[in-house]
Amino acid sequence: RRRRRKTAYANVRRSMRLVVDDLDDANPDDIAYAYSHSGYAPLSVRLILAAVQSGWRRVEDALRHLPGPHFEYAQGRDFDDVSSAAGSGAPVVEPRVRRDWFDAKLQSAKRLETRRDATDEGTKPKTAQKPKRPVVFVFFVGGVTRAEISCLRFASRTMRVGCDFVVGATSVVNGNGLIESLMDDARVFEPLDALDVLEVRGGGGKS
Repeated sequence: RRRRRKTAYANVRRSMRLVVDDLDDANPDDIAYAYSHSGYAPLSVRLILAAVQSGWRRVEDALRHLPGPHFEYAQGRDFDDVSSAAGSGAPVVEPRVRRDWFDAKLQSAKRLETRRDATDEGTKPKTAQKPKRPVVFVFFVGGVTRAEISCLRFASRTMRVGCDFVVGATSVVNGNGLIESLMDDARVFEPLDALDVLEVRGGGGKS
């Protein structure tokens, strides 16, 4: 079992590029740079970027090595519903990959960003169109680290993913909190330890 887990991690590490050796400090273009300049890319952020850019089908092999089920729900628009404003269709969520609407917005934002960056700042008109980027809400169940949040900000700002991330979580995890979660709660265990001492001194507990 240990060998299987080790092999699974090695496969995920390679396929998801969790370790990046050749970081460009002058022009960083990978989240591994944002993760404390360590060259390590958090798996959670890699999965988020994969879901945004191309869906999880391209990383299906890596997902098979991860514990727990995985699934993808895509929000699109029901264009048969003309009751909404401008006949644009009501939002609908379906248990299949229907992401044409999102992908169109994403690609449009990327094109505008590329065009804006290619324009010389000195000749850039004041009325240049600012790309309207779709917003992706990411929620971490169980907690998120500040480093993971920094990686998402870096990806949105530097990697031209074409969207902005809004992060929510049940908690923000730090080093102290992680260590404390592994320690015994003195408020619970001290009274139990005292009770054991009383039982030993009293001759072995109940008769």
